[in-house]
Amino acid sequence: KRKRCSSAGHWTEQRAELHRLRLRSGQMNKEKLEKMAAQVRTGGKGSVRRKKKAIHKTTTTDDKRLQNTLKRLGVNNIPAIEEVNLFKDNGTVIHFNNPKGAANLS
Repeated sequence: KRKRCSSAGHWTEQRAELHRLRLRSGQMNKEKLEKMAAQVRTGGKGSVRRKKKAIHKTTTTDDKRLQNTLKRLGVNNIPAIEEVNLFKDNGTVIHFNNPKGAANLS
C-alpha cells in the first residue's frame, strides 16, 4: 500500500519498511560497533580514530636545527680536541673522548 508524501521530509510507509529491512539485514549491533571503534582509537575518549599512531622522526631534524642556529650565531668548530676531563668538587672525574666543541672566536 503506497501513500503519497505531502512534504519532502516525510517518508512513505513503504520507504520506512525498506529502511527497517536494511537495518535488520545488516546485523550490526551496538557491541560490535563499539568493539570496532575501540580497535582504531589510539587515545582516550574524544581523540581521533586512526589505525596507526603518527611517529615523528625528530633526531635528524633536531641536529640540523642546532647546526643552523650555530651557523647563524657565527660559531665555528674547534678542531683537534682529543679529550676533556671535568673534575667535580667531590673528587670524581667526568671524561669525554673526542668531544666536539664550538665557540665564537672574536
